[in-house]
Amino acid sequence: MNCDIVWSDQVQAHELFDLTQRSYSGGGWSEAVFMTDLAQPTACYFGGRVAGKLIAYVSASLVLNELSITNVAVDPAWQHQGVGEALLTTWLARFASPVRVLLEVRVSNEKAQKLYQKIGFETYYVRQKYYQNPVEAAYLMDLKINEWENE
Repeated sequence: MNCDIVWSDQVQAHELFDLTQRSYSGGGWSEAVFMTDLAQPTACYFGGRVAGKLIAYVSASLVLNELSITNVAVDPAWQHQGVGEALLTTWLARFASPVRVLLEVRVSNEKAQKLYQKIGFETYYVRQKYYQNPVEAAYLMDLKINEWENE
């Protein structure tokens, strides 16, 4: 597989929206929300293209030393092939300074939880009724990169 890496300025809201709709059972962000997010100076997008088609991406907001992951999506045709893990580990390895990475995951999404735990994320809280469609709790998880400490 020859996968080209793409950054925030190399993706369009419509392709993020299309991939998210194919990847998430509960929907996801609207195209307008992606357009707004892409314009934010704190937004970070990292993805992969095969033959020009976006097959996976991760998005986040970076404020000081906290990186809050907002979306992780892998095209269903590419799921269960290590794409999500490769994308996340490659992207997170690029952060040189100490950073705390945060994310939320549905309590029912055991596959994603296992992936995040494999990478090193730990659950630190359960937030009830966090998700809609259907209403569900979320595990809040974090990962400390390069010996991040809360000072």
